[in-house]
Amino acid sequence: MKLKISNSCFFTELDEKGILLNTADGVYYEFDDKAAFIWKMLMADDELQTIKKLYSEKFQISNSESNEFIDEFIDDLKTKGFLI
Repeated sequence: MKLKISNSCFFTELDEKGILLNTADGVYYEFDDKAAFIWKMLMADDELQTIKKLYSEKFQISNSESNEFIDEFIDDLKTKGFLI
């Protein structure tokens, strides 16, 4: 599944964390290192399965934990209108 980032979202990195501005509502969102990692992978246009695999490796967690977290995070991003 290909995910597209909304044109109303602007992201910047601070250390390993990130800040996302949603220009649609003017609200800033702070991402921890895990969320920022996923967002950067989405910006690089990586496939979801690739993101899940690399996330699992980087944070040394099981594939099932990685899949669960990323699926929940993606759903939240869609609900907020960050992903189309």
